[in-house]
Amino acid sequence: MAIGIHSLAYRGALALLVLSLGSATPASAEGKDCFKTWDEARSTIQQQGLVSGKTITQQAAEPGHAPPESAFLEAYLCRENDSFVYKLYYIDKSSNVIIKTVDAREPFPLP
Repeated sequence: MAIGIHSLAYRGALALLVLSLGSATPASAEGKDCFKTWDEARSTIQQQGLVSGKTITQQAAEPGHAPPESAFLEAYLCRENDSFVYKLYYIDKSSNVIIKTVDAREPFPLP
């Protein structure tokens, strides 16, 4: 079952996600330092040779990378110890938010 980006569940989950991240810069998500906007993350992405925000959002939405029966919501660049990761947020058909963490240099390596 596909979840439309205009559904009430999607909009509610996105609003909850935005509110839960707060307004600090960088935002703190699950004890990690995360950039709140792509504008804030841009220089780090370039300096560290990370996958771009545009690329990660395109890849994260692909059916092979998304959890089953879920829709992609948003991605955040976060610093985790001495490396960078993307926190990928999805919503499933039961309106549960699923968080997937991937390496920011090689988010979806080939097997």
